Amino acid sequence: MDFVIDLLKPASLADVFIYVIFFTALGVLFTMPEKNETPMYLLFGIIFACILDLMRTRVVEAGGRFPIPGSDAKGFFTFMLHIAMAMLPFITAGMIRRRGRKGAASIPLAILGGVVACLYALLAFASPSIYDKIF
Repeated sequence: MDFVIDLLKPASLADVFIYVIFFTALGVLFTMPEKNETPMYLLFGIIFACILDLMRTRVVEAGGRFPIPGSDAKGFFTFMLHIAMAMLPFITAGMIRRRGRKGAASIPLAILGGVVACLYALLAFASPSIYDKIF
């Protein structure tokens, strides 16, 4: 059990960003009204991108090599993961159909997740010198 806790605890600020994005996407998924299949699939994509990015950082920290090409810290695969985590919450917020009061919290929560993910992507790629010092 201690192995799982050591594996899941955040090791850096990047992991904290990934967990915040993951849990905001999960919160949007739970507060979203029924019959919103397309936004639900987009939220699953955000969650999947968060899991892949967390796995990528864990494998690199352990000294291994992630099996997907371009998955290093500045690679194309990593860039696509960060862009997906940054843009899909905004697309999801625009696609959610609210019915009455149910689902009122899902749109602002999706926008919050998108802002956090944009900040994470910006720190990772637009300013690598800051990224290397913080993360």
